[in-house]
Amino acid sequence: MLKPKKGNTYVVFTQWKSVQDFENWKNSDQFKQSHKGQSTKPPAYFADRPFLTTYHMLSDE
Repeated sequence: MLKPKKGNTYVVFTQWKSVQDFENWKNSDQFKQSHKGQSTKPPAYFADRPFLTTYHMLSDE
């Protein structure tokens, strides 16, 4: 996790064996339990709303 010196955009890098493994984790009971009860302050501006960007790494295998 990279915390910004300025602004509010945090960067989190994860690596998964497959997209399906990532989806399974997001839908798992462990994920739900670890994010249970977390609340965040609503963004003041549209530009502050959370977003997700996904990149894929390809290999020559």
